[in-house]
Amino acid sequence: MVQKIVHDWATGKIYPHFQFVFSFKFRDLNTLNCSINLSNLIVVFYPYLRNALDYIWKNPERLLFIFDGLDEFKSKIDFADNCTEQQHKCPDPDVRCKVSDIVYSLIQHKLLPGCSVLNLQPSQFLSGFLMELLEREDSVRSVVYTFPHLTIQEFVAALAQFLTVAPRNIVKLLSEAHSATDGRFEVFLRFVAGLSSPRSARVLEEFLGPFPNETTCRVIDWVKEEIKRQAGNTWSEFGKRSLLNTLHYLFESQNPALAQQTLGSVETLSFRGLGLTPIDCAVLSHVIRWRFGLLHGTVISRIGECQIPRARRSNPASGLVEPLRLLMLPTSFSRDYEFPM
Repeated sequence: MVQKIVHDWATGKIYPHFQFVFSFKFRDLNTLNCSINLSNLIVVFYPYLRNALDYIWKNPERLLFIFDGLDEFKSKIDFADNCTEQQHKCPDPDVRCKVSDIVYSLIQHKLLPGCSVLNLQPSQFLSGFLMELLEREDSVRSVVYTFPHLTIQEFVAALAQFLTVAPRNIVKLLSEAHSATDGRFEVFLRFVAGLSSPRSARVLEEFLGPFPNETTCRVIDWVKEEIKRQAGNTWSEFGKRSLLNTLHYLFESQNPALAQQTLGSVETLSFRGLGLTPIDCAVLSHVIRWRFGLLHGTVISRIGECQIPRARRSNPASGLVEPLRLLMLPTSFSRDYEFPM
C-alpha cells in the first residue's frame, strides 16, 4: 500500500501539493537503538538528500511522512497531548532524541509544524488505497482530509468494523444503527452485511489481509436473528419497513443458505401499505428465489413494473410439480404487497 501511495505521488496522480514524501517502516526503525535526529534519520534512508536538507526543512507544509507498520514498532508512542515530557523534546530536525519521540513530535506538530504524517497499521481503515478517496482541505491552522461523497464514508465506516481485531460491540452497534427511525444508517448496514460475503470480501482481503472470522460470524448471526424477529412484526409500517431493510441486508450478504434458514418457516411476507421501489422488488425477487432454492427454470412474471418470480417446485413425496404462489401484486407500487410463501 505504501509503495502504491509513493508511486502514485511520484507519477502525479495524487498529492501534487507535496514536494517530498518520506516513507519509513517501523520494522526498519527498530534497528536504530541509539538517539538520532530527524536530519540524520533522513540521511540513513535517503542519503542522496544529504545536501538538500536545509532547503527541505524550509517548507514543512510540502512534506508528507509515512510510517508503516505501527503494530510492529517495539517502542511505545503515547499520542495523547498529556503524554510524558520525554516525548516533547524534538522541536528541531537537528535535536537528537529517540525515534519514538521524533514520530510523536511530527504528529503533534512540535517538529516541522505544517507537515503531514500518515501512520499505517492493519487495523487502521485509512490505509493505502483508501487515502485516494479523501479530499484535502487546507486551513491556516491545520490540514483536514474529508470524504468527497457520503457513500464512500459509509463504506469506509463499514470496512472499519472488519479491520478491528476484537469486535466485541459489533452486535450492539448494528442493533442501535438498525433501530434508528430516520434510516440514516441503512447504507452503512448494507455495506456491513455485504462485507460479510466471502465473495465481496475476497478482493479487499488481498490488500488488507483476512477479515476476522469472528466479525463475519457475528454479522451473519445478527442478520439471521433480525430477520426472524422482524418477520413476525409487520403489523405496523415501521415494522414492515424494518423487515424490508433487513431483507436488503440478507440480499447484500449473498447468502442463499441464510435465506433458507431464516425464512424456511415464514408463510407470508407482508408489506401492505408500503411503496416498493424497483430495487426493493429486485431484492425480494432474489430473497424468494433463495428461500425456495430456485436456481434454474424459474419463470419471471412482469407485473406492473416490479419483477418477482412465479415458480414451481417439485414435491418429493408425490413426485408432482406444485405451483408456488409467491406474489399478489397490483399495478401500482403504492398499494398492497403481500407474498404468500
